[in-house]
Amino acid sequence: MNKELIIFEYFTSQEKLNIKSKKIFSEAINLVDSIAISFCKNTNIKKIHIIRNNKLKKLVNKKILFYSSPKKNMAFNSLINCKNQNKMILVAPEENKHFINLAERFRKKISLLNSDNETIKIVSSKIKTYGFLKKNRIPCIPIEETNNLGASKLLSKPEYGCGSNGIKFVNEIKKNSGVFFQKFYPDEKGSFTMLCKNGECVVLSCNKQIVKENMKSIRQVGLILGGLEKHRKEIKVLANLISKKLPGLFGFIGVDIIRHQKSWRVLEINPRFTSAYVGMEMAYGNDIKKITTNFYIKEDLIKKTPNLLKEKIIYFDQKF
Repeated sequence: MNKELIIFEYFTSQEKLNIKSKKIFSEAINLVDSIAISFCKNTNIKKIHIIRNNKLKKLVNKKILFYSSPKKNMAFNSLINCKNQNKMILVAPEENKHFINLAERFRKKISLLNSDNETIKIVSSKIKTYGFLKKNRIPCIPIEETNNLGASKLLSKPEYGCGSNGIKFVNEIKKNSGVFFQKFYPDEKGSFTMLCKNGECVVLSCNKQIVKENMKSIRQVGLILGGLEKHRKEIKVLANLISKKLPGLFGFIGVDIIRHQKSWRVLEINPRFTSAYVGMEMAYGNDIKKITTNFYIKEDLIKKTPNLLKEKIIYFDQKF
């Protein structure tokens, strides 16, 4: 079995780069490189094809081929038109509906190794995600619609957001299209990653988030991979509830959670590879990458619990 795989990441594939957004490019490059390297180690992979702007650094590996602008690159366009042969992993932000728009566009030409379009539509919207969680009685943080919160802090968040971008503290709820409001909880924050297929899942990593807060905003700046392993049993319950009720989830999924009143509650669901993947091998060893790459190559979900070797701290703001 000698398969070829295409990886398309939104930010690094742009023809024109906004160099002011160095943090975003740094995260995106580190993530895609980590995905590519792990797949290259799999003997079943023949080639990895990646779209990347020529101004950004590139890996040197005989299995990896880079392409410039997708609009003008004949070689890349021929790859995505071989629908029966090649498959693509799409990595894009939910912000401004980039993910769902690209998924719908590419699915007309190539087989995507991502969640189905209807599922992406639900979880790309933080408001629709909350509606799904509430309807299915999955523990979550409610959306606030009135100002009757007493002395509680209030957060304003974009419906289609990317990471911590656009999240800020506000004094009151003001009706504004594309924005929703949640009460701020100063509790422990975390995330977990899982592989999903047909309503089933396997939890990969249980992580503690590193956040920074000031008077105006709060943002995640890093992760402690394996930092929430002691809560794996409770996290697994959440993972099973989500995957069972959203059978269209496929592949690597990231879920942000917060601990409140002695239980974990879901904040959002990311239907794609997240930055947690970068440090997972260092925290959990080679097996965790083997589980992931074999899943994407064979589409076989092996329910094996990864063993934590040691906690690993990663920060997202790295130079490139």
